Amino acid sequence: MELSLDRQPGHSGALPPGPSNRFWGLENLYHFQGARLLTLAQRLACYGDAAYCKLGPFPLYFFNHPDSVREVLVEHADSFYKPRRQKEVIGQVIRDGTFNADGPYWKQQRRLVQPAFHAKRIEAYADIMVNETSALLESWDLGQTAREVDLYQEMLKVTMAIIAQALFGAEIKGQAAAISHALKVCMDTETRQMQSLIRVPQWVPTPRHLEFGQAIKFFDQLIYGFIHERRQSQEDRGDLLSMLLLAADEAHTMSDNEVRDEALTLFSAGHETTANTLAWTWLLLSQHPEVERKLAEEVRRVLGQRSPGLADLSKLPYVEMVIKEALRLHPPAYALVRETIQEVTIGGYRIPVGNIVMVSQHVLHRDPRFFEQPDKFMPERFAADTPNPFPRYAYFPFGAGPRICTGQALAMMEAQIILTMIVQHCSVRVDLDQDVRPNVVLLQRPGHGLRATIAARPI
Repeated sequence: MELSLDRQPGHSGALPPGPSNRFWGLENLYHFQGARLLTLAQRLACYGDAAYCKLGPFPLYFFNHPDSVREVLVEHADSFYKPRRQKEVIGQVIRDGTFNADGPYWKQQRRLVQPAFHAKRIEAYADIMVNETSALLESWDLGQTAREVDLYQEMLKVTMAIIAQALFGAEIKGQAAAISHALKVCMDTETRQMQSLIRVPQWVPTPRHLEFGQAIKFFDQLIYGFIHERRQSQEDRGDLLSMLLLAADEAHTMSDNEVRDEALTLFSAGHETTANTLAWTWLLLSQHPEVERKLAEEVRRVLGQRSPGLADLSKLPYVEMVIKEALRLHPPAYALVRETIQEVTIGGYRIPVGNIVMVSQHVLHRDPRFFEQPDKFMPERFAADTPNPFPRYAYFPFGAGPRICTGQALAMMEAQIILTMIVQHCSVRVDLDQDVRPNVVLLQRPGHGLRATIAARPI
């Protein structure tokens, strides 16, 4: 559905309205850093479908309409690259992986990686998801006794185990603690650097920089070790690493360095986003017990006590609706930021080269023009027979256009299986008195963990 109503007309020769650029835009730059980016997006949304401000010397255009999302992410995608600051920070870990790459190289790598996520390939990972979720449930050892856990950390643990198995197979067993520590060091470092107005150069030997360097060295040794072993054996083990090593087109086969970058991209991004989605889902279900009861009833009716299979997911529509609604209210990526590499017109405004453009899932997903009672948790809005659905590009938790998340189907399948199995066997109650404000940098994660009580669900 293409939307044209209720859109404020742009003027190609003028700037959109926006907040004051006093103090040479430094006040806005302060708000732009790290967690404050979401605050800035919410402020700019007050100016309508388009807004403008200065971030120090850098101009920022904010667009708040589905048509503009289509223009930025789909129609004029080739007019934008990832912002330089973001590329520098993330590139320290994943280097030239597809999440960070741009231009012809990105197109080449995307074309090579895409087959690893075809439906037939990702179906093979359903058993891994079931097995690792079963292992998580066993580790809780509930019996007749409830226990308190940090549910966010538990979701990180199971999604990391799943992506590790999907990427590297059984070889990864026994390295979970070291991998978890190295990932935490990398994520914490990226968070600090994205939040800092002034970055201390990485070559300065501070304790944090040294620890970060050791984490990168650990991942290099781990992944290059797997790559060299597989190159020698030439064995296709059906995991994602085998897919990357076999990826080729008429002109190019991935080098070891390229396989390393893509593997670490999938590893780092492939577990935290799903863990965040599940954490927010548990919070919403605890806030809305009537939804949790309906969810548990669907799972009981369809599965009883048996484990789900891939074919069962289509019989559990409410599970999918719950996850999609959680993604609407708490999208892992709360905003997408791009930098113009050529002049482009968005929303009727002409944007010169070198300007920053932002569209926000968090803001648009809660726009009352497109979603009835937008702040309410209503999974039914995603029912197949819901009349007057929201317009396309009003909802884009996985992005849109040529850079839409390659792992979207894998992430949805993973979230559905984990949610289904935990609801099937456990009653989960998040402590609603705790501080649940998100830590917002590149992703929205629970800023202080997610304390919850879990108990065995009566049969």
